[in-house]
Amino acid sequence: YDSSFSMKNKNESIHQKSIKNLNSCNCYFKFFKCKLNLLKNWEHWPNISISLLSMSGWAAYLADVKDISAGSAIISLEGALCGKEGKWEAKQAEMQNYAACLKNIASAQSKGITYNGKKYIIVRAVDDSILAQLGKEALVLQKAKTVLVVAKCAEGQVPAAASAGVSKCVAKLMAANC
Repeated sequence: YDSSFSMKNKNESIHQKSIKNLNSCNCYFKFFKCKLNLLKNWEHWPNISISLLSMSGWAAYLADVKDISAGSAIISLEGALCGKEGKWEAKQAEMQNYAACLKNIASAQSKGITYNGKKYIIVRAVDDSILAQLGKEALVLQKAKTVLVVAKCAEGQVPAAASAGVSKCVAKLMAANC
């Protein structure tokens, strides 16, 4: 029995949990910062329902894609999940890859993107957005200032509608300086 090996694995596990907690806290910090910016600039938002402010968490920003996608999420640029709506099944490593893909779109096009263990082929990549497909399913990714919004379309859902909804979410996040 090698006690140093056991202690090393325990320390790595504690370190990984600390990083996960730090990423989660970072998301909450960004949320409150964005919420304050939204409140501060409220006079510039005449067409947004006041219910957006009463909803708690990042999920409030996903209202524009809630009904037109199977699941959606807001992810930090470090790959931490900040908020989700619907049936969101992406794994932590996949979310970290989404952030990396948007930082280097050219490299991502040759590799594709995975969601819930399935590989999607990137069919469109421009500036800060990506559309990837697998059969009749699609993923839409778009980057704001400090986070990215991802929507997953199941068979029968229209990727163009999800893309428009994601763009609306990103516009709200950008106006809130997120």
